[in-house]
Amino acid sequence: MPRLDFETLEVTERSVNLADLKVTGQRKQKQDKNKQDDSRKEHWKGILDEINADVIKSAGNLLIDKYTHEKEILRHLELVIEKKSLTSTEKKDAYEQMKVNLFGFGIFDKHMNDNKITELIIDAPGAVDVEVGGVLYRLGEDPPFENDEVFESDEELQQWVDQLLKMAKAERPLNYGNPSVNVELANGERVQATCPPVTEHITVNIRKSVKQTKKYSVEDQIKAGSADIDMAHFMLASARGKATMLILGPTGTGKTTWVRTVMEGGATVEGGGFDPEERVIMLEDTRETNANLKRFLSMQTVTQGQNKMDMIALFEESMRKRGDRVCVSEIRGIEAAVFLLTSAAGHDGAVSTMHAGNPQKAVFLLIMRMKQAGYDMSEEFLERFIHEQVHIMVFLARTRDGRRRISRIVEVNSLEASNTPKFKDIFVWDPITDTFEWVNDIEEDKRREWIINGAIVPEFPGNKDKGKKSRKTKKKDAEEDKDGMVSA
Repeated sequence: MPRLDFETLEVTERSVNLADLKVTGQRKQKQDKNKQDDSRKEHWKGILDEINADVIKSAGNLLIDKYTHEKEILRHLELVIEKKSLTSTEKKDAYEQMKVNLFGFGIFDKHMNDNKITELIIDAPGAVDVEVGGVLYRLGEDPPFENDEVFESDEELQQWVDQLLKMAKAERPLNYGNPSVNVELANGERVQATCPPVTEHITVNIRKSVKQTKKYSVEDQIKAGSADIDMAHFMLASARGKATMLILGPTGTGKTTWVRTVMEGGATVEGGGFDPEERVIMLEDTRETNANLKRFLSMQTVTQGQNKMDMIALFEESMRKRGDRVCVSEIRGIEAAVFLLTSAAGHDGAVSTMHAGNPQKAVFLLIMRMKQAGYDMSEEFLERFIHEQVHIMVFLARTRDGRRRISRIVEVNSLEASNTPKFKDIFVWDPITDTFEWVNDIEEDKRREWIINGAIVPEFPGNKDKGKKSRKTKKKDAEEDKDGMVSA
């Protein structure tokens, strides 16, 4: 019997299938709803565009330096919205959204205010990712961000970047003549942007500062599986013992988070972390460590304006600040010299971060960067110097599903010490079983020095086993001697 196909609106010879009819009806309802949603979005966008045009007319020249005249511009915005035929709820929503568009991060404002998101990455107008827990999610595609907005054109992206750089008070705009910009925002976010001809589209990376993201205590790190309790206790003991420590790994593995963790210690770990009475000075390109310490001072390099101050100049100034420890936030170039010179100058216990995959590469990179900083000594001399100044290297890794782990803790030994390896694994992580193993003890001279500096150094389990074996052997020898005497 002929029937009408409700999807194609054609007459067919097939019989009516009620299940097909139900599915077709549901599909049509969903399509109608999507059309209504799109229509509402377009209508709302039109309202906001109209308000924006009226604010431009009303505020006029105030918008040229809008961050100086924020209060006056917002008053103009209120008056413009008040004249619109909108409900009280719509007026409130329009004000908040326009405020975000004028002085915030626009369509990404909610992402920048979400402390679970650590980075915003824009590779093209429609290709925007956010990093959550080490995993990237594509806005507009991946749950739970599948309904989030992205840019519709290169022009929209350009306007957004122009506003971003005004917020950062960048000296130069991003354009063909200046295709790369690195700036910092008021809350410590690091912004790196490029444009053609360097990249096909404008690209932007905004890395949030540690203070804007979730804070991790040592207990949180253990709970998250980044380390086990023995490993965490060891790291905090080495920090209290004034071991000079390098925390190494690729981008997004939590290096700065671990720096703050070892500085602050933990409520359940006695004798760990920095001594709370110490005065700690942190030299930074971006003010991002923000350790919660009693006496913590962040000193930041100045890269814009006439009175520029690089890391070397900052180090010289810090020597007049009466610091017990002087740390460098990240080693990318001449910071290597500053990091190594702090301990050489008597400020033991510095902690810093660097990108390197193993101890040998870390030493190689430190040598190269010392040479870049103008220290024209032989590589052999610099290698010996590094082995004298650096005591512990902590390597971080990130798994495919975003989990962060300490992959190795390595002891660095003096090249002058006889019968002692250059590097010795203390802890290792097995990525297959996702377990940690304590494989070696530190050298006795380090243990003694850490204890003198107030650390409670955990005992290597292997030493306990050796002690048990030694006691059993002595008992057995005694019994053998006794038996021998009796038999005699």
